[in-house]
Amino acid sequence: MHDRVRCCFSFLRGSSVLFIVAGFLSACHHDVYQGVILRQTPRTVLYSYVIADGMARGRFMRKPIYAAQVLAILNADHEARTALRLFHKHPSRQTLQQAGQKVEDFIGVIEAPKLQPSQIMR
Repeated sequence: MHDRVRCCFSFLRGSSVLFIVAGFLSACHHDVYQGVILRQTPRTVLYSYVIADGMARGRFMRKPIYAAQVLAILNADHEARTALRLFHKHPSRQTLQQAGQKVEDFIGVIEAPKLQPSQIMR
């Protein structure tokens, strides 16, 4: 009988240690990823543009898409490509940030909610 009690307490002690360790690991995991900041590099901005271009293609394949949405996506795409070309010709921190912002704007236009028929530009 005494061995069963000892076995039960050792199991509970082991479980509580495991629970505490798991709690610490999850707390560390939460704190680390809560404030992750992705530093813009030429590769990350270019990669983001390529992904955004694929998103735009997918958006065009969904129906319905109105003329105003098509024009907004095409204009945002043009602005992003122009900013990327400017960075390529004149690499600097400022032109990299501008290119990154234009790519983010491009993604925002792609993900914008669908326009209602009353919002269509004629």
